[in-house]
Amino acid sequence: MWQGIERWLSFDPGRRGFAGNLRPGDLERGTRRLQSANSIAVATGFFIPAAQAVENDGPLGAVFLARALLALGKEVVLLVPDTAEAACQVLCQALGLNCRAVLLSPGLVSEQFIEQLGCDTLVVIEYPGQGGDKTCRNMRGADITPYVPLLDTAFNYAKQCGIFTIAVGDGGNELGCGGRGSVAVAPCGTPIAAVTEAEVVLAAGLSNWGVYALLAALSLLENKNMVPTPSEERSLLEKLCQVGVVDGYHCLCQATVDGQAAEVLAEVLQDLHRAVTDSLDTQRSVAVSSVWVANS
Repeated sequence: MWQGIERWLSFDPGRRGFAGNLRPGDLERGTRRLQSANSIAVATGFFIPAAQAVENDGPLGAVFLARALLALGKEVVLLVPDTAEAACQVLCQALGLNCRAVLLSPGLVSEQFIEQLGCDTLVVIEYPGQGGDKTCRNMRGADITPYVPLLDTAFNYAKQCGIFTIAVGDGGNELGCGGRGSVAVAPCGTPIAAVTEAEVVLAAGLSNWGVYALLAALSLLENKNMVPTPSEERSLLEKLCQVGVVDGYHCLCQATVDGQAAEVLAEVLQDLHRAVTDSLDTQRSVAVSSVWVANS
């Protein structure tokens, strides 16, 4: 089961080289933790200075994850930079999500902030992480620290307090992706690797895809397909364009993600959604057959 889903995490059409850096058992550990968690904080939002806007890789995955967790009866709080407020609002409204959202301002986020949340699990999706020089850098090597609510200190404190941490990233410069950053170098040669490491790291071709793989695994455990459809993703991407959210690669308001065309995005989700549906059908058939044999 797990290996079948893990292969989706190694798909890397952008050839950034970070996808597939999955340690054995991480996907299962992360999925089972979400299944048993009671209160989950989900942080996302990567600012693109060239566009003066956040990118669409991250927020999209975050709200789809929130939808699934809420449907399972979990308490969910979204943590987003104030620059991502419009994105958060339009996505939550579109999906009808009734969960708390906390806006973060640039600068150091304190340890006490995590205590106040009262969560038992912290998930960070495509969120800037500090490197060895304490700066946050984008994939081009530019220092974006002045725009970032710095969560590294709070993140490390969360681990010390026993809060389970999961990170999803696609370049190695994201919060929680430390320890996997050997390829995290900008085209100009500037190291961009984050240093803080989560207990579970899901490295993917796109961060949204990392979340979708997590949702696929959770779907098989819960016997319910919670993977979004291509039409749902496309609709939300278009809504994000309306509030100025951009493709992080092209820095344009368009329904693409990190330079991946709409057709590629649709194909990946369609294949993953179908794979989960087929697996669930097989599970149900096996269960029915087992009952029939037992009653024979």
